[in-house]
Amino acid sequence: MLVLLLVSMLTLAFNIQPVNAGPETPIIIGTTDSVEICLDPARAYDYFGWEIIQSLGCGLVEYKLGATGSIDDIVPSLATFWSVSDDGLVWTFNLRQGVHYDDGTEFNATHVKYTFDRGISIADPDGAFVGIGYDNIIDSVEVAGDYQVRFRLKIQFSPFLSLLALPPSFIVNPTYAPIDRIVSYVDGDARASYPTDLGPYVLTEWVRSGWKDIEMKLDTNPAYWNASGGFPKTKNITVKFYADSTGLALAIQNQEVDIAFRQLATTDINNMKNNANLKVWEGTGAFIQYLVLQEKYAPFNNTIIRQAVGAAINRTSLINTVFLGDAQELYSMIPNGMFGHTDAFNVTLGNPNYTKTLELLAQLGYNETHKLTFTLWYETSGCYPQSAQQAQVLKSSLEASGVISVNLQGADWPSYRAHRQSEDMEAYILGWFPDYIDPDDYIQPFLDSSGGSWLHHNYNNTQMDKLIAWARGNTTATARNNLYGQIQDLMVEDCPIIPTYQGKTYAVTKPSVEGICLDISQHLRYWLLYMTKLEPTTWIVDDDGPADFSKIQDAINAANPGDTIHVRTGVYYENILLTKTLSLIGENPEDTIIDAEHIGTVVLISGADYVTISGFTIRNSGVEYYAGIYLSQLNHCSIIRNDITDNLVGILLYGSSNNKIAENNLEANSGNGISLTSSSNNTIIHNNIINNTNQVYSYQSIGNKWDDSYPSGGNYWSDYTGVDLYGGPYQNESGSDGLGDNPHAVDEENIDLYPLFAPFVSLTGDLNGDRWVNAEDAVQLGKSFGSRPGEPSWNQDADLNNDGFVNAKDVVLLGTHFGEHWS
Repeated sequence: MLVLLLVSMLTLAFNIQPVNAGPETPIIIGTTDSVEICLDPARAYDYFGWEIIQSLGCGLVEYKLGATGSIDDIVPSLATFWSVSDDGLVWTFNLRQGVHYDDGTEFNATHVKYTFDRGISIADPDGAFVGIGYDNIIDSVEVAGDYQVRFRLKIQFSPFLSLLALPPSFIVNPTYAPIDRIVSYVDGDARASYPTDLGPYVLTEWVRSGWKDIEMKLDTNPAYWNASGGFPKTKNITVKFYADSTGLALAIQNQEVDIAFRQLATTDINNMKNNANLKVWEGTGAFIQYLVLQEKYAPFNNTIIRQAVGAAINRTSLINTVFLGDAQELYSMIPNGMFGHTDAFNVTLGNPNYTKTLELLAQLGYNETHKLTFTLWYETSGCYPQSAQQAQVLKSSLEASGVISVNLQGADWPSYRAHRQSEDMEAYILGWFPDYIDPDDYIQPFLDSSGGSWLHHNYNNTQMDKLIAWARGNTTATARNNLYGQIQDLMVEDCPIIPTYQGKTYAVTKPSVEGICLDISQHLRYWLLYMTKLEPTTWIVDDDGPADFSKIQDAINAANPGDTIHVRTGVYYENILLTKTLSLIGENPEDTIIDAEHIGTVVLISGADYVTISGFTIRNSGVEYYAGIYLSQLNHCSIIRNDITDNLVGILLYGSSNNKIAENNLEANSGNGISLTSSSNNTIIHNNIINNTNQVYSYQSIGNKWDDSYPSGGNYWSDYTGVDLYGGPYQNESGSDGLGDNPHAVDEENIDLYPLFAPFVSLTGDLNGDRWVNAEDAVQLGKSFGSRPGEPSWNQDADLNNDGFVNAKDVVLLGTHFGEHWS
């Protein structure tokens, strides 16, 4: 009856935790990418730079979630309404009111004009304003009212709204954006390093070494205009940068990051699809890669040679070898599935067509003994997926013609960019994520003599320029489709660029991450990301019976943070490495044994707070400064009810604080029973510390609590020489009370004021340590009901069955032992 009463009362009184972990849970994103130059919309023209800009700023319009490339994908942002004149040359936008910059200035139409006038006047040759050709599209920007702005265009430009949704069109704050120069990275001053501040986040930290980013931190913008809409969903985002795809793959597999996005190797992605601890997200593929041929000098100043190389590209081999079939062959700069696309390169040059290559090069005297020789360049910084492998496959397919010899040359991204600008690479691989979602964005920046200047490939064809201009200004779908067909045919004829493949977009996350949207915009929207709280899993380990695993380490590797691993009786000859927040629970200490066979540390816990280890015999560590249990720089871990024996050190804490070590038997360890180095404010109570060569070692460790006050007491020490003749808080009352009359000093900073006079005996349900299981313990359990490790109300003592969740099972256990007493 008592048990039922307790269960009913506590279940009604206390709520189970919510499903959503909430905005307070930070998210860590890992990437191999990096900001190329800066975060100024007037200059930034790289994928990752744009991704950060869209989190720090806002444009007049934006792409809706799930965008596919339709005009209907554009939705309001800083503009609330717009209209266009009948001739398509005048666009008028009504602006959102009540939007403020971080200095309190209210956003208005003058800021829109300032942004576009500034970008066009700076005209950075490597920036998007020149690359896309803003000056060729926009004639003027006029302030039509405090909250109304008018764009007058030079040409009818069908994708104008898409252009305004781009990060280069995001509104800058004149306070941080000088009219005549680009805002660059400022070491140690994140705010001075970018000129936008109307977005969901502010940049609070940006650590960069040379050209490569190391870490970024984004925090909620307190003035964000759409905060009332619930954005951003996560208050704090950290971006960590990795040197290559291997490092990024290890980071997500080891759960050092919550999200891995750009660039993971295809083999790693495929393996992760079968990993229960990870979630693979696949998005729309609008990314393309291509081979650029330098026309400034030989050999590629000859159209015949360019065509011959185009005919020798084996895209099928590239897709199957590098991407394991998980990409698409591409025979046009316009992606598969987008209007205007044709397979022009396949129709004319093949895939490959070595006969055509031989015929073309024979006209110029090339053959098997006199081969066309050139150097193919590729980047080595992880900006594109598996660039080195791509280059090797392209080399093989070109050389399979028998009349081409290719040398490979890799360079990190800053060097690669510098070589591109100095125009000294004969052939080089580049990739493209769309600016705006329209065929124009896959044609004009590459083939127009002005728009393609950033490529430095020296291609110039006046007929191509005319076709591109006509296609840009035409609003009729049929006419545009026909013009893009002509453009692609002319591109194959001139062959300045050779498209190779169209990729897919992937993100890999922990299972608890939500808010990933990989649509045709290609960008990760940070303000949508959030963590959910997964229901924990209980894993069973048994060395000789049916279970989830037969080895403890295998269960740890498979578990998610918050899971519980129950280990059945047996002897497990293992060295355990625990780097996740888990509860590792043995069936009982007498018969559930982890034995390291005198090699290394038995259980090493590192990189994860709120770990629980309970119910084991931990024995036979190595003899060179190894331990039974080693806590390395951890907090809030619980080591409870274990027998720790025959190790060099029983329990070793290094740089660890606020942990609980309780109810363990630390006996016959050949070095220290407990070793503390730079470890403070730990609770070490109710342990039996018996016959260790040195009971406790402490170095630079203060504030540790060695007793639970009176009458609960401290630890049992086999070398304690005091007596128990008196009792009471001051040990001056007649009669013994099971506590030593004098304190036991470890050193002057670590003192057990109430040493136990007899070995401690564990009493299930005695949460407050008063040696009774009573109503006071029920109240304490109630305060933690529904909690898990890491939550504010979590109390390890209340988790009586050590399953990582204070729930009705713990209430039942408390009720079962209710009224028991230990003396």
